[in-house]
Amino acid sequence: PQANANEYLNDAPWLAIMASAPALDFSFLDVTSLEGLASEEPRGGTSKAGNGGGDQDGDAVAAPTVPEPAAPPTQLKLNNNNLTNLSGLVGGLDAIMWRPVEVLCFLDLSFNQLSEIDGQLGQLTALKVLYLHGNQLPKVGQVARLGRLPALSSVTLHGNPLEQASGYKQQVIAKLPVLKKLDFTAVTRRDREAAETWKRLHPKRKPPSED
Repeated sequence: PQANANEYLNDAPWLAIMASAPALDFSFLDVTSLEGLASEEPRGGTSKAGNGGGDQDGDAVAAPTVPEPAAPPTQLKLNNNNLTNLSGLVGGLDAIMWRPVEVLCFLDLSFNQLSEIDGQLGQLTALKVLYLHGNQLPKVGQVARLGRLPALSSVTLHGNPLEQASGYKQQVIAKLPVLKKLDFTAVTRRDREAAETWKRLHPKRKPPSED
């Protein structure tokens, strides 16, 4: 019988989860859109879409959907491509993975051209590790969109313009209360205390009244 998503997430350490199946690797493929992932052949791992190849005229031919394996991939590598946005994220992942919203716990989007932390990432509720370093993300405030991820324990954001913001580290930690690692460095109790201090000293500004 197929393993339940809760068994993947609750009955084993997340490192064991990640080791349970090969990563689905679409890195270094010059991918520009998530909506076209089904037509790409991964560098490693098995895609749900299979590999259609081409017909006698060289036109792409869709392959039959591959049956779900006993241990579907829980890791996805999309690093070192040319993604400028995450439009069609969930649909694109659903075309290449089995139950991505339920089982995807590692996502590498580093070294692309992303200029926004898309709110669609918040739908990937099993996500534990997210790499976003080496992009063009400008605003620390957008990190709050990742606060919807209940299991997110590690995120990378260095190498983005937002890293230059005042109180960058404190702001990120304050917005992600369950975070255990930021930019490959452990979040300590002192870091949490500094984040809480920053939050108290920089309360959210209320929008001006229209009256």
